[in-house]
Amino acid sequence: SSQGVFKLLKEGVQYVASDRTLIYLLLVASVSHFLVEGPLFIGIPMLAHTKFPEGAAAFGIIMSGLGAGMLIGILGAGTLPQLKPERMGPTLMTLLSLSGLGLMSVGFMSNTYMTAFVVMLMGIAQGYVIVQFSTWMQIRTPDHLLGRVLSMMMFASVGLVPVSQALCGAIIKLSLPGLFIGAGIILTIINVVVTFRPEVRNMGFAINKQENQV
Repeated sequence: SSQGVFKLLKEGVQYVASDRTLIYLLLVASVSHFLVEGPLFIGIPMLAHTKFPEGAAAFGIIMSGLGAGMLIGILGAGTLPQLKPERMGPTLMTLLSLSGLGLMSVGFMSNTYMTAFVVMLMGIAQGYVIVQFSTWMQIRTPDHLLGRVLSMMMFASVGLVPVSQALCGAIIKLSLPGLFIGAGIILTIINVVVTFRPEVRNMGFAINKQENQV
């Protein structure tokens, strides 16, 4: 029934609202996707058309770099040693902050292959962080709430992407480099601020505590 669905949804929202670390991670996920997806998928084609000599091929090269980076990051998250509890939060947030710096640098570039390399590094950071965030949530969240929490993470990650793309389309008319530089600055600032929150800096200990309780 609809009442049952709303009750389940309410339980998931209440659980997330009670976990400050989870709130910050959802914030970071939504902001990262909002500020990265739009500039890359709307701004890069325009860069390829106006600045890169390879033209349309430049878009394919750069997006291939992003895909390769995501794959490397995901594989790295599964094969590299587990992060120590005291390093988990700062490491993941630093990687996301570097993604912001990479986004800023794209606004100044005019070389296709250098841009592809920077975007690949961003993809590595994003892929690694996504796996680490997902793993943290699966261990942290009670089994009966896991589906609802992961659904909220998915919405926070991709639900606002169409809005981001529409907004980027409007900003491009004002300044194409400014789109990347502005998004990168905002992303970096937000990630740096969140990094200094004790709930995020200690997220590794929270997951360790949960594992011990199990």
